Amino acid sequence: MTEFDIQGTVTDIDGDPVEGVPVYLINEQNVNSVVSTTTDSNGNYIFESHPDVQTSTDTYIVAAGGYDSNNNLVTTSSNPNVTADLRPSFFDVSITSTNSPIVEGNNLNVNYSVTNTGGPGTQNIVLDINGTQEDLDAVTLDPSASTNGTLTWSTVDGENGSYTANVESNDTVDSVPVSVEIGSGKHYYYIRESSTKEVEHYQLSTRFDISNKGTIDSTLQSNLSRVDNMIISNDGKTFLLRGSIGTSTNSVEEYSLSTPFYLNSASLVATRDLVIGDEVTCFEISDNGRKLYVNDGTGTMLQYDLSTPYDIGTRNQSGKLSIFPSDGPGDPAFSPDGSKVAIGQRNANDIIGGTLSTPFDIDTFTQDSSINAPNDDPSCAKWNEDGTKLLVRHASPDMVNQFVTSNPYSISGMNYDKQVLGDTSFAAGGHDFNYSH
Repeated sequence: MTEFDIQGTVTDIDGDPVEGVPVYLINEQNVNSVVSTTTDSNGNYIFESHPDVQTSTDTYIVAAGGYDSNNNLVTTSSNPNVTADLRPSFFDVSITSTNSPIVEGNNLNVNYSVTNTGGPGTQNIVLDINGTQEDLDAVTLDPSASTNGTLTWSTVDGENGSYTANVESNDTVDSVPVSVEIGSGKHYYYIRESSTKEVEHYQLSTRFDISNKGTIDSTLQSNLSRVDNMIISNDGKTFLLRGSIGTSTNSVEEYSLSTPFYLNSASLVATRDLVIGDEVTCFEISDNGRKLYVNDGTGTMLQYDLSTPYDIGTRNQSGKLSIFPSDGPGDPAFSPDGSKVAIGQRNANDIIGGTLSTPFDIDTFTQDSSINAPNDDPSCAKWNEDGTKLLVRHASPDMVNQFVTSNPYSISGMNYDKQVLGDTSFAAGGHDFNYSH
């Protein structure tokens, strides 16, 4: 029975020999037949004239501890002295893109690419967010092979902020800053009483649920003699109040919020007259800040383009909608894409719905449905995050009612659900409420 040698060298990723690595010789036909040795100072190992290494067609696996050697198969039938150089895998990972910024409660997706510049191997590719592992992929690659993947962090309400996303292999790490924005409906504002000139701000534990709004988080005391309407920009950095000051019944204060959405960080930027008509009851701006909607004191809603977002001093009239009773429309509630709108008719005590063939352009409005309001004077309306609930503020008596629909952002098929704020929530003359978008 002829005996043969199997020998080789264990090297690291740079090709340098490694001393003291355990090396195993496994007979594929008899996995219980295992012999071992360790590498010398030059990284060499040898299974010398071992009885288990014989002339045959048997195939052997040479494996080094800590080094992937799946393809190091040798046979004694062709060459009695076989060199099997073993190198570790080396996974070089990089982040290719993310979907940041996202809104809290949604998934952050981090796309990556990984290339193996070493020997064959399997490694976990891990997504780490500020020191916490959120996801991983087990990836197997041959030498010089590459693959792409996506790792996901499922955020929840309250996890808004700035983060560092790390994608890591055993060998490399790549990092990118990501941000999670405050979800719509997380911040709630309302004017309890117009004559007190104070706006109250709450953080809602459940988005859009104002029935349990909790305690006041911050307030803003206006310089106006009366406050009737308010608007918060999408980024939470601009806050507008409309009301009366001096002889003007339609003045607008513009505030800058150094801490987005928090009224206690407000600084007054400017006070401007809004010369429209006798008394404005409708005051709203589209989500992108580029269109202003007001009524002219009669039954007409006027539309203005704003060359500077949320700056009413840069307005230019671009449309109107003259279908409302003499008391005029309430604040319009648009779908996110601007293709649908719901508007309260204050004197008619109903809510109309329709479509806009040009997004946010009321000149292109076509009415397709209406619903009777259970209380008088529907002065403003707000959709929830998915358009299945419409909250409507009534001024007589003071309350907020909730309507539900299975057809998102449509009045068609809508039904009254419940009262979510009663008349004790607003003092006499209280007028408006709003959400963060």
